[in-house]
Amino acid sequence: TKGGSEDMSLLYRNWLGRDARLEALLKLYGLTNN
Repeated sequence: TKGGSEDMSLLYRNWLGRDARLEALLKLYGLTNN
């Protein structure tokens, strides 16, 4: 059953990607505010 693990890794990657985007946005926001 490789479908289940694939879904899990996809979810995990989506989580990480969202966090990275948020962090990048925050950094950008901080740079433009300084």
